[in-house]
Amino acid sequence: MKYNIKTIDTFGQSLKSIVLKNRNLTEEDVYKLFNLDLGKVAESPFQIFGMDNGIKLFMQEFDKQSNIGIICDPDVDGFCSTATIYLFLKKANYPMNRVRVFFHEGKMHSLKDEKLFKEIKKSNVELLITPDCCTNDEREIKMLLDMGKKVLTIDHHIKSEDNKLQNVYKNQNGEGVNEVSYFDIETYKTLADACEKNCDKGRGMRVVGRLKQNRWKSADGKMNSKISIIAEHIEFKPRFSKKDDSAENLNAIAEANKASPDEEVKMEYDAACDYEEAASEVSF
Repeated sequence: MKYNIKTIDTFGQSLKSIVLKNRNLTEEDVYKLFNLDLGKVAESPFQIFGMDNGIKLFMQEFDKQSNIGIICDPDVDGFCSTATIYLFLKKANYPMNRVRVFFHEGKMHSLKDEKLFKEIKKSNVELLITPDCCTNDEREIKMLLDMGKKVLTIDHHIKSEDNKLQNVYKNQNGEGVNEVSYFDIETYKTLADACEKNCDKGRGMRVVGRLKQNRWKSADGKMNSKISIIAEHIEFKPRFSKKDDSAENLNAIAEANKASPDEEVKMEYDAACDYEEAASEVSF
């Protein structure tokens, strides 16, 4: 990975002013951010699908004073959500000797961290709360459920096509709506070659990159724009053993192909930085 380091004269400036300038923020922006009227900017959490069941499960274990575990993902979302849950339990006078926070070693995420997953399985945790992670850890969650542990996932990440849990939310009429999003992802050079060989419909992928906006004027003079993702890093999950990509068969294949963490293979490819000289391009 190549980086362009820019030298900026920050002599005499406070750290706060430097950060605000780098983020194109003003003091007024910060004030508004920390003094939000949540009633105006946020929908009721009870509109989220499964919220009622999640509260019921939490209160059931809370009243029993069960041993509670919390996974802390090593990013801003993970730290903040874990701290929020921990402080809530403390303020609610929950016996904190029954609360355990699980930390990753290094930049690992969710239950895919083999060492952390083994630690959780061996623990006396009765309810595992997974804030900001584990939406697609269906295999690991099923293993914990089979052991008699309960799992409460509070996450905003999109579910894979092969995940049995549908990404559903309730609209204003109380109707369940299945959320589906489509994004154009551009890859170049060796990363494009890797995608051409490894991209199959229904195969799980993790894409890291940057956003790119294209603008153009149509024949009728109307301005148009489109957002695409320039991929810099892609991880592919293991392939399915069958070609039928129907929802029913994808789930059945995923169930049949559940490998242990030791057997799971992850292929990673990093993109070259010089996109202008890219020889090939693949969009999917």
